[in-house]
Amino acid sequence: MPKADNLAGFETLVLLAVLRLQQTDNAYGATIARELETRTSRWILVPAVYESLETMRKKGYLVCCQEAEPTPLRGGKRRRFYKLTAEGETVLNLAVRDVFSLAEGLPLWGDIRNGS
Repeated sequence: MPKADNLAGFETLVLLAVLRLQQTDNAYGATIARELETRTSRWILVPAVYESLETMRKKGYLVCCQEAEPTPLRGGKRRRFYKLTAEGETVLNLAVRDVFSLAEGLPLWGDIRNGS
């Protein structure tokens, strides 16, 4: 069984963004970075997203399920779309469960679910 400690904090965020975006078949590097920036209010380095995607693909947590045709606008590069594997879903579920378990009952400031 995969262990949640296989995921770093940023990897957990990236997998959550992929899970959200794969529902609309729109989980590729740039949209994942935008989703992270929007939802976390953090400045995200796009190369860090691509590095994390590749690391998690090698671990078996993600698959590249589709590649779009290259375009001149992208310098001839293909857009790669990602989806979580069953192992990726399990590892993500464990990581999120662990965070909520650790946070339960703590006197946190504001409403962590709403970001206030």
